[in-house]
Amino acid sequence: MGWHVLLPGLLLSLPLVTGWTTSKCLLTEGSQLPLVSRYFALCPVFQLSFLATCNSVTNLTETLAAVPQTVEGLCLSGSVSSLPPDAFSAFPGLKILGLNLHLTRLLPGALRGLGQLQKLSFLDGPFGKQSLFIPPDAFGDLISLQRLHISGPCLDKKTGIQLPRSLQRLDVVFSCLQDVGELAGMFPDLVQGSSSRDPWSLHMLDLSFNRGLKMARPGSLQGLQLETLNLDQTRLEASRVRALGLQKLNVLSAKLTAMAELPAEAVAHFELQELNVGNNKIGYISQEALASFHSLKTLHLQSTGLTKLPPGFLAAMPRLQRLNLAGNQLQSKTLCMNATGDVSGLMTLDLAGNGLSTLPPDTFSCLPHLRELLLQDNQLLSLERQLFQGLQQLETLNLDKNPLLNLVQLEELVGELPQLRALQLSRTGLKSLSAAAFQRLGSLRVLVLDNEKDLVLHDSLREYSPQMPQYIYILQSNLACQCANAWMEPWVKQSTKTYIYMPNNKLCLAEEEGPAKHSLFSFLWDHCPQSLELKLFLASSSLVFLLITLPLLQEARNLWIPFLQALFRVWLQGRRGQGDEGKRFLFDVFVSHCRQDQGWVIEELLPTLEGFLPAGPGLRLCLPDRDFEPGKDVVENVVDSMVSSRVVLCVLSGQALCNPRCRLELHLATSLFLAAPFPPVLLLAFLEPISRHQLPSYHRLARLLRRGDYCLWPEEDERKAGFWAWLKSRLGQPGLE
Repeated sequence: MGWHVLLPGLLLSLPLVTGWTTSKCLLTEGSQLPLVSRYFALCPVFQLSFLATCNSVTNLTETLAAVPQTVEGLCLSGSVSSLPPDAFSAFPGLKILGLNLHLTRLLPGALRGLGQLQKLSFLDGPFGKQSLFIPPDAFGDLISLQRLHISGPCLDKKTGIQLPRSLQRLDVVFSCLQDVGELAGMFPDLVQGSSSRDPWSLHMLDLSFNRGLKMARPGSLQGLQLETLNLDQTRLEASRVRALGLQKLNVLSAKLTAMAELPAEAVAHFELQELNVGNNKIGYISQEALASFHSLKTLHLQSTGLTKLPPGFLAAMPRLQRLNLAGNQLQSKTLCMNATGDVSGLMTLDLAGNGLSTLPPDTFSCLPHLRELLLQDNQLLSLERQLFQGLQQLETLNLDKNPLLNLVQLEELVGELPQLRALQLSRTGLKSLSAAAFQRLGSLRVLVLDNEKDLVLHDSLREYSPQMPQYIYILQSNLACQCANAWMEPWVKQSTKTYIYMPNNKLCLAEEEGPAKHSLFSFLWDHCPQSLELKLFLASSSLVFLLITLPLLQEARNLWIPFLQALFRVWLQGRRGQGDEGKRFLFDVFVSHCRQDQGWVIEELLPTLEGFLPAGPGLRLCLPDRDFEPGKDVVENVVDSMVSSRVVLCVLSGQALCNPRCRLELHLATSLFLAAPFPPVLLLAFLEPISRHQLPSYHRLARLLRRGDYCLWPEEDERKAGFWAWLKSRLGQPGLE
């Protein structure tokens, strides 16, 4: 299957070319790496912005010509026997380079120009089936190289490859290495005295999976300052590490090395801080070996066949912080046996898979600083009430897969652990969970309940929810089909401070319906009487909804319904062709005003417009207090009067804009003016200066103000004639314009 180029948008940032494609390479941005990570499995390229991996490479020059020069991570796999000079000089920004090409040799200058390269990997088939020749100065330009990884190929034992001073980690794994001393011929810089430079320092030397490695000549790594030495799955006895001549060593890992006894001399000589000898058949720890472990901070003894620990085991390691005893047969309590009352600084203890059936109350009495305790995969039937007393710093407790037959409530299990942050329970027989379980677990953030059957969650959790763990995972656990759990569904949906994962796959059998089964929550809703609290909640919610709805309905009745009726009536008239033409109006002018402005209307406006000829125009004015139909709704009167008038005159003042009825009339008038097919004439008479900002926005009067259909009533008598002239011209005497 051919590979495809991902993220076409990436190509927009590349130099302009006539075309760009390749069927052997896959490109991706670093942020999208998880989507295609399987294509980079042999060549980890994390935390880079632009990556490329090419498969089935046979012509290196042709393949690299199709790769953008801006890549930071490049992985090549295929079959190329030799690496030519300046092979990657076109990629100056390359930081990680992985070569799985079955190479046999690197020509001089093959890696020239890679000054930013940080990790270089040569990969091949395991256990040294292919030889690789690397020139002594091959890494001369790699001034930023931090890790050199050689997995599979065999190097010439006398090559004399010069290493860059920036190197922090050297891996020679799955190779044909048989003697540690061969490294001095391959990389002479590692050995003091082979050059004029200062002693070499490495963070890690990884020689794991060299199945033929079983010898170590004295002084093979003379003067090397090493942080970590990995000898996993080799045949080299860890006791020989002392004779290597290392100037410094802090961590030694020797898992699956067929070791029969602990490397006590090496631990004492280097004052190791960490020792990992897991998966070796040790079986017994002598007092002599234990006396050498005083410097250890971390000790891994998993799956070493231990059945008991020597007296004073923890007291002999006063600096110990992490202890892994998983996968042994420590069936009895052997940790805190000292009679002096000394305490240990241990922070992590792994006792998983030891077949433990009982734990006395004082099992952890000497571990007040313990933060992580792993007890999964044991045979614990019960836990003493005082077992965890004193573990005030405990943050993580794992009790998975322990048949705790008598466990009913969680508070019986954990007691008071104020610093516990994570608790995982699986197949413990837990039956009930209430708020009392969390009252003494004030710091608990994560609770995992896995494979617990027929759980009952007490409704006290509802009131205690603010103090509950932030995350609760009920994995493959079932809630009991009991009405005590009926409150759970609404609480789970409404809880905001606690995330609860609970798959709703529990089926309940309804006895009266025969074999029919129902989901848990539907069963509880149908078969459990609703609580008084729920009924009160539903009743109060309905009442609140009604109280909110009534004012809205009243507002709709007083405003929106008549308003919509008026618009519909005008629209219907337009559809029937009933417009201004040929229609007889009952009134010439509808006057909208507030009660405070009624004096001006009666004393000034009415005599001027409604007076008999020749004194006045003789127009028919509609005044609300005089012409509205008695007994008819005010809003209906307003709508009918406006529709029956040729002109709507709104008398506005500061008091009118604050009057609800005037605001309603103004709203109706402007809406008819803007929406009607044959809109009436709308005029505005301001009795006092009013800013545009004072006009309500929903009246949309800006359009009228721009047209000039308004006038201000002057205070000076000599200017009042101009006001009446404007009004009469807009009313269109003798006819309306």
